[in-house]
Amino acid sequence: EIADRLFNAFKEYKTIYEKFNSINVDGAEFSGRNREVCASFIGEKIGNYQATGYDGTTDEIHYENFDVYEIKDVESSRLIAVKMEGKYYSFISEKYNPPTTLGGVLEEYSFHKYVELSRFTIVEKGKDKSYHMLSDDGYIWSILNDAKNAEAANPVGWHENRGSYISFTVTSDVLGVYKNVMYVTEGGYIWTNAFNGESLYFIGEDAAGRIIKYAKENSTVEKSEPYNNTIAGKIVEITDEYILVDDSILCKDTADGLTYKVILNDIKVSRYVENDVVRVGSTVVVAYEGNIDVNNENTINKAIDISKGIISEGDVLIPE
Repeated sequence: EIADRLFNAFKEYKTIYEKFNSINVDGAEFSGRNREVCASFIGEKIGNYQATGYDGTTDEIHYENFDVYEIKDVESSRLIAVKMEGKYYSFISEKYNPPTTLGGVLEEYSFHKYVELSRFTIVEKGKDKSYHMLSDDGYIWSILNDAKNAEAANPVGWHENRGSYISFTVTSDVLGVYKNVMYVTEGGYIWTNAFNGESLYFIGEDAAGRIIKYAKENSTVEKSEPYNNTIAGKIVEITDEYILVDDSILCKDTADGLTYKVILNDIKVSRYVENDVVRVGSTVVVAYEGNIDVNNENTINKAIDISKGIISEGDVLIPE
């Protein structure tokens, strides 16, 4: 009951981008992608526009005006930045028409500038998936640039016959995308879901084959990466600035356990602590981005979610 109240509470317990997730710019609707854009990527101011937000607690719609900006080298009809409480957040057009050519993707979104093609998965029929890391993506972008005239294809039904491929992870705070993908198939296609829909382009088997060959020959084998990194354990201390989570309850030998310092700088996490949804003694699962600072008390600086968990057969599970 408390968790439901916090999830729906509009004024106090939601981040600004949770409160106002839609904005109309000169008749075009944009929706928030919940990703912060660094100020160095912000371009010219477009104007001041009205955003809307729905309060599930009172069944009311709220309105507030915000300044809207271009994102450098990105087509403003596709993606904009909205300044909220001193920070910038990416908003994407709700009307998605894929660029007519691959070059349109590269240019309208500055895809090559704001996306690093490094982590990828090899998917081949009859074989287990393998996971890899590429150190330099310059050659791949050069091939894609040479194929910029490749025209958009119809993706309906394509997935059932896509064959073997490699799948690059696509993450970019500037473009407001987190762990989406870009496929390069042996059949010569490029497919991505990085925007508000899917985009498919035929670059030819030769170009695709060169990308796949280069990626395989110039990468190292890695472990599978989860969508979100998590730690689990029992809360052993709560302060105004952080909580301590001890994972020894998951260890056969409790002496092997670690304690993590989770910084409470995200309202989505701190609101559950402040309202006793989780407390000292609670078993929790904490999702985070970035790395754990092992040299500073195993500090997690970017926790993004916390859930109560239950212990089952040595694992911590999140109840549905």
